[in-house]
Order: sequence, then C-alpha cells, then structure tokens
Amino acid sequence: MVQLGPRLRELAGARHLLRDWSSWCRVRQVARASGLAPLVDGLETGAVTPEETAAAFRLGYARWWLPPTLDADPELRDFRRFQHEHLIEEFREIYDLVRTAAAGRVVRALGHDLPAVQTVPRNSELGLLRRQMELQRPSRSIREMILSACRQAFPSLRAES
Repeated sequence: MVQLGPRLRELAGARHLLRDWSSWCRVRQVARASGLAPLVDGLETGAVTPEETAAAFRLGYARWWLPPTLDADPELRDFRRFQHEHLIEEFREIYDLVRTAAAGRVVRALGHDLPAVQTVPRNSELGLLRRQMELQRPSRSIREMILSACRQAFPSLRAES
C-alpha cells in the first residue's frame, strides 16, 4: 500500500474540494437561471441549511405558484373564509332544527295512535309485556307474550307456532 505524505493528502483533499466547488457553481448557475436565486442566496448566506433545502424549495414554489393560480379561478379568488364559515354554521343550525322536527314526526308516524307507554295499564297484555321486557331475567317468555298480545289484538291470527 502506498503511503501518501501530508502534502499529497492535502493536494488530494484540495482536488476534491475544487471538484465539489465546480459542481456547486454549475448547479448554482442552473438554479439562478431557473428563477431559484433566493434559494441559492439563502444557501450561500447560511439562512437556509442544507437539511432545510427541500422544505425551503417547496415553500418558495408554493409562494410563486399560488397567487396567480388563485387569481385565475373566480371561485378561489372571491372566496371569503368568514362568510363561508358563517354559512356552514347557519346550515348546521337549520339541519339540527330539521333533524329534531323530523325525529318527532317519525315517532308519531310509527306510533299509529298507539297509547303512550306510561298510559298502558299494568295489568293489560301490553303492560305485562312492558314489565317483562324491563326485567333482566324475565319470568315469562317474551315471545309467547308478544304472540298472546297479537292474538288478542288481532283475533283473526292463528296460533300455529
């Protein structure tokens, strides 16, 4: 193995440094020609670290691209955040009112004029059924009680279960 003296190592290091500097100069020239002068200046002054280069590029690109794009689209150009949020809030309030009213209408429509649960006599078929359904361990078969209540309400039903 060949041993390089300190002077040769220094020259080899300088050669690599010169190669890297030449590469940077070419990249810098292309970047400036492409409109990236602020990014190049930030890198050279240390305002942008090499690790931050990609994020700085994305930010610069967004700042360059966004204004003309927003101005070109009438919907985006005329967008007013607070007005939009106000409309959303107004819609939510109306939606809540409609939903609440609709729930009551559905309950009434499904009720078909059935008596309220609290008004059903406890000794009636429905009252006994309600009581058994409230228990954790019913003493009677709920299924049989429902069939019995249906037979009583609709005598034409046959008990063939």
